[in-house]
Amino acid sequence: MDLIKLTILFRLCQGFYTDVSLAHKGASYYLPHRGRWIGQGEGLSYRGSAVYFLSDTHIRGGSETERFREERLVSFLCHIMGRAEALYILGDLFDFWFEYRSVIPRTGGRVLYALHHLVSSGTPVICISGNHDFWLGSYISDEMGIRIARRPLWVRHQGMRIFMAHGDEFFRDLGYLALRYALRHPLSIRLFRLIHPDLGALLAEALSQASRSISPAKFRKVREELLRTAEEKFREGADVVAFGHLHVPMLRRCGGHTLVVLGDWIRNFTYAVLEDGEVSLRRWEPSS
Repeated sequence: MDLIKLTILFRLCQGFYTDVSLAHKGASYYLPHRGRWIGQGEGLSYRGSAVYFLSDTHIRGGSETERFREERLVSFLCHIMGRAEALYILGDLFDFWFEYRSVIPRTGGRVLYALHHLVSSGTPVICISGNHDFWLGSYISDEMGIRIARRPLWVRHQGMRIFMAHGDEFFRDLGYLALRYALRHPLSIRLFRLIHPDLGALLAEALSQASRSISPAKFRKVREELLRTAEEKFREGADVVAFGHLHVPMLRRCGGHTLVVLGDWIRNFTYAVLEDGEVSLRRWEPSS
């Protein structure tokens, strides 16, 4: 019900709302299919001077613990308002998200409101889809104003060339890559829409529970793939490489390059900040 009210309010205020473009003042974006950077000096002005990155919040609701995590994230989003040049969410904002034609999940309403408020204040919010919320759709982009990226991004901020991705797409396991492709296929989306939303949510929760368990061997393999990919991107010209997915925060500097793995908001509550050309990895405490 809160989201319905928010949508009505959004429609009433649409005359005062500025659509957010990926190309905003102070940033530029790389178009791989055109081979050039775009957007420097174009678009929205912004109030802040720091670029924020987070990932793997896995909003799912349903318990006091989940409510605490959600409120902690909302306090962070309120904190960066007026400070953020841009906010990048590197996948798995939600533990599960699927939009039917007239139904959306009830979880995460307060977080969506805070993100929409951030967008309305002039701060672009860009969300890369992860391996849990790859079905992010038009409600998120059209009603909340959050830009959705289906693929890894090359961006430039503060003179730094940044490559960012969720990270699961670099895992060299044919079985996983085949499943990843199948779940994102338009046919899979059409078939899932035939399932009642309540049943679909239960099915998604079961799949999500199964994917949370990871053996030490698989963890090491995923970590190795991210390190290998980071080296590739440094050779391609990246100054900073940022990943999610691993759920373990990591910051490495070597030869003028920086690799940051963002951790999560389940146990670590970590995020990264680019400020004055320097990347730092921090933990959010509500009193910060």
